Amino acid sequence: MRTTLTIFSFLIFVPINAFSDDLLGCVDPDVVTALLSFGYRSGGEITDEMPKELSIVRYPDTFDFIGSMTSERLISAAFRTDLDPDSAESVLAGLYGEQGWRPMPRQRESMRSGFRPSREASQRQLRLCHSDGNSVSITARVEERGTFVNLFTTNAARSADCNQEPTADGSIRWGFTDDLMPDLELPANSSSRGSGHGGIIQSSGDDADTHVRVITDLKPEELLEHFSSQLAAQGWLADSSWIGELSQGSTWSLSREGLPRTVGNLHLVTHSIGDYSVKFSMLAM
Repeated sequence: MRTTLTIFSFLIFVPINAFSDDLLGCVDPDVVTALLSFGYRSGGEITDEMPKELSIVRYPDTFDFIGSMTSERLISAAFRTDLDPDSAESVLAGLYGEQGWRPMPRQRESMRSGFRPSREASQRQLRLCHSDGNSVSITARVEERGTFVNLFTTNAARSADCNQEPTADGSIRWGFTDDLMPDLELPANSSSRGSGHGGIIQSSGDDADTHVRVITDLKPEELLEHFSSQLAAQGWLADSSWIGELSQGSTWSLSREGLPRTVGNLHLVTHSIGDYSVKFSMLAM
């Protein structure tokens, strides 16, 4: 049976955390975590069938297929497994390797600025290439319900050039001030979900922002202090702060030789106790 969820184009302007929990209450939580957490794409379609572009190997029974998402440019499939991320990646790399796919060097850490999982959290990412020029990216991350594995590829007409250095994420649009985006590590024993999973960076011209939804035992002021200390350690200077009923935050500035002075805004919104959206935005003056 084929089950389809069509994502209309207007939804790309609405982050997933803008919807109420009730609206997504009828959707399989694994689908929300594995597929919707990466954001909506124009004309995208979610189905319960494996796309032929990713039917390259026979996936083991230890990988429970969740569903797939296709759009004009990207094709993805998601699984859940009880294996840890390292083991899940190793299993898939071995299966693809038997079909002639080779792993590419890991992306540079400097390309992964913005919000990121704690170093204590286990998250893996691997890119595999074939001699025909096609590529498959594999990500594996730990969530409350197990390890979630996502495979990404492009359609045949737009296959990636495997001779090029990999980029951090297909959703990132590089801009000038991305070079100044700080590294903001999530607290240990926390998880992230919803729009901005893992800290998706958006930028254009002289401004950039990164956001994430965090599930943590920390209080709002403790979570802000966690990120504030990291900003200070990376050369940002505190300018002002505020606190309200549902949100609180602080303003920062950064001066670096050869680059314009930059103003940053750290903003936290409380959804419920232990559930927060955090955003850091920058503007070059």
